[in-house]
Amino acid sequence: MFEYSRSSDTFPMSYPNTVSNFANSTVSPDYVWEFLEQLDWYQFVNERIPTFVFLLVISVIGIIGNSHAIVIFRKYPLSSVTVLIRWIVHVDLLACFICIPLELVHIRHRYTYQLRILCKITRYSTHFTSFSSGVLLLLAAIERRQKICAPFNWQLSFRKAKCVGIFVLASTGIISVPAAVYYDVFDHKTSKPVFVGRDCRDSKGFEQAKMYALFVLVIILSGFLVCTVAYIQIIKVIRTQLEIEQNRSKSNSLWETRFAAEESEQNSRRASLKEKVENLEISENTCNNSDTLSRTPKSPREKRYKDSWTITMMIMIATGISFVGYMLHFCAVIMKTTFHPETLDKIRPVYILIIRGYFLQSAIHPLIYCIVDKTFRKEGKTVYRKTINRLRSRKK
Repeated sequence: MFEYSRSSDTFPMSYPNTVSNFANSTVSPDYVWEFLEQLDWYQFVNERIPTFVFLLVISVIGIIGNSHAIVIFRKYPLSSVTVLIRWIVHVDLLACFICIPLELVHIRHRYTYQLRILCKITRYSTHFTSFSSGVLLLLAAIERRQKICAPFNWQLSFRKAKCVGIFVLASTGIISVPAAVYYDVFDHKTSKPVFVGRDCRDSKGFEQAKMYALFVLVIILSGFLVCTVAYIQIIKVIRTQLEIEQNRSKSNSLWETRFAAEESEQNSRRASLKEKVENLEISENTCNNSDTLSRTPKSPREKRYKDSWTITMMIMIATGISFVGYMLHFCAVIMKTTFHPETLDKIRPVYILIIRGYFLQSAIHPLIYCIVDKTFRKEGKTVYRKTINRLRSRKK
């Protein structure tokens, strides 16, 4: 994603390799490189370790969680929404497995970044996964809205969902190409003119970069607005459907109870003409019949509504988390454009962390699936149980 930052690039005055007069001194390339390496290490220790550790933890959690999600969602019935969720899971796994480790390399080497191809791959993959995940979540919201609010209108079928997923990945892959073009290894000046490092950064000027950030922000806000409207309509429809089904179940239960009472009364009248033993047997059968009729099974339609509600809530929360991650990123951009450099230097560790907030969604999504969806947890236990049984059978 977009990043245009300037880290503090000076050592404390007591640092042993600080040179007092840079303008009049001739510095060898080896000494310049050694100084830049030490400057990298100094900034990493004092400013970037919290971000480094946080992203490392997110990467590990995301790889484990999304790997589980890929296996578990294969057990789900095939539908348009499950296909879109599978695409999202694969994109999140790509972000955790490739994008975050590449970003860790960039965090560690701010003045000694040398590989151009690695720089371009880092920025391209980051833009690709961020755009793809956002567009797929938007499509999932639209699919849920059509399925629940307009079931007799146009619907996204299973095959169409596959084609749409491929189209989204292809289109976002093309849209992300400018990131590989504009990002490259450029000079990164320090406070000392003699020492010029190399960093993976954007070649655009600051004003162009700010306009690009505003353009992406407008796109994200527009997508979030569409998702918000869709989910508000979905929640209203599902609540109405659940209330109707609950009222219908209650009325059926009352009707069956009345029928059971009338039948038991008639049986008791007939039984009064017979012997006491038969009367007891008939009364017991009547009570059993009454108990059976009073137990009304849950309506299949009501269960279907609840399952739809669970999946919708799962995607809605995942969309909200993604939006929070994107907004953290753009809050950092706003901080960069509005804060004075000295003020920004005081909160540099926080800024370095939230500028990469878009990585948060890739690790949080599997946790949302596990917490919200009971079926996800059940299928996960089944997968582990089968795996353990297979390992035990092989040992024997």
